[in-house]
Amino acid sequence: MNIRLLLEYDGSKFCGWQVQLGQRSIQGVLQSAIGRITGEDIKLHGSGRTDAGVHALGQVANFLTEVTMPADRFAPAVNRFLPSDVRVLRSDLVPDDFHARYSAVAKTYVYKVIQAEVTPPLQRDRVWAIRQQLDLTLMRDAMSSLQGTHDFRAFCASGSSVGSTVRTITHAELDFDPVSSIVTIKVRADGFLYNMVRIIAASAVRIGMGKLSPNTLAEAVATGQRRLLPFTAPPQGLYLLAVEY
Repeated sequence: MNIRLLLEYDGSKFCGWQVQLGQRSIQGVLQSAIGRITGEDIKLHGSGRTDAGVHALGQVANFLTEVTMPADRFAPAVNRFLPSDVRVLRSDLVPDDFHARYSAVAKTYVYKVIQAEVTPPLQRDRVWAIRQQLDLTLMRDAMSSLQGTHDFRAFCASGSSVGSTVRTITHAELDFDPVSSIVTIKVRADGFLYNMVRIIAASAVRIGMGKLSPNTLAEAVATGQRRLLPFTAPPQGLYLLAVEY
């Protein structure tokens, strides 16, 4: 059977999604837990490799198994062997050719920034704390230039080996909650480059602080010059919100 898992996790105490020797990874703890249920050497495929400190509200993964228990029972069974900062929200049976990464047609990420003199202790690993008040209008206007199909090579950190840097962003939005003082940057696209959302977030914030020209994002899209976007936001504000198939 091909089993799909919907996952939520707090990435604060993980080295990231991918298994790394001697380190605590999300893929690693999940494979171990599933293996205790199935008795098999499980290979879990995720929709994407979130970095150390990055969270997920809707990560998707799949694995193959010869165990014939009902698909929806995998979620509660696996959760019994998982640490409290990772949970399987749902499990279901999918066609044999389904792959969590290669079958995806769109993903949505959110990035959270808090405007506060003092970072609330319960938010310290979940937001990027900015003391300065941001110009949200400038940020919204700048982000609107990202929508559409473009070559986003200026928005890709070094170390990526992708064949094409062309992506389609369908939504690039910004919301503000006056109660919590949290600014949420939300981006939906057919795919993302390495650190793409964190580069967008860092650039938008610096535009909101008046430290970058409001035209910087549009210029980076048009020219593909990475030097225009030298900053990458810290990982703790980033969440994988949803994956679409």
